[in-house]
Amino acid sequence: IIAGPYTAFSENELKKIDQYLAQGGRLFMLFNKFSIERPTGLEPILARWGVKVVPDVVQDLKNTRTGLDVIIFPVNNHPAVNPLTGLAVELIYPRPVGAVELQNPPADAPKVEVLMSSGPQSTLGRDPAPRRYPLMVAVEQTAAPGVASTRGTTRMIFVGDSIFLDNDMIDAVANRDFLGYAV
Repeated sequence: IIAGPYTAFSENELKKIDQYLAQGGRLFMLFNKFSIERPTGLEPILARWGVKVVPDVVQDLKNTRTGLDVIIFPVNNHPAVNPLTGLAVELIYPRPVGAVELQNPPADAPKVEVLMSSGPQSTLGRDPAPRRYPLMVAVEQTAAPGVASTRGTTRMIFVGDSIFLDNDMIDAVANRDFLGYAV
């Protein structure tokens, strides 16, 4: 799913997506800067899965070619990014995508892993304090013991950009490779 300026789901569509994920579904979701001002309706569903998409854009002047992009590298040992060790992915106007911070998460909470993040000197448009921002996460939830799931383990990948896979950007650095491993 690509969350852009014209992506808004009906209540019926949101229920179906929520049900699909609860039954062990898979989701590959890309957000872009154009969806900042127009929520998709998926945000509450994603929060229940432990994912937060920040309504802002990351800039990383130490890891950029044009000032509009952010060049990122894998930061975690996950099947979607393991083969990319030493390679980069280039995002355009990326949004932070990370884990919802819970004080006391339940034992069966979905596992949210940061796959790639910006460099330590990154900033947001609304927060100039430099720090690292997660830009890509994976979520996994196995079925609770004793509960049958028709599809097995729920698996999702969220990326704070969709433009990096368009016709002009897909061949930049390892963007195409990432797409292949993620899918």
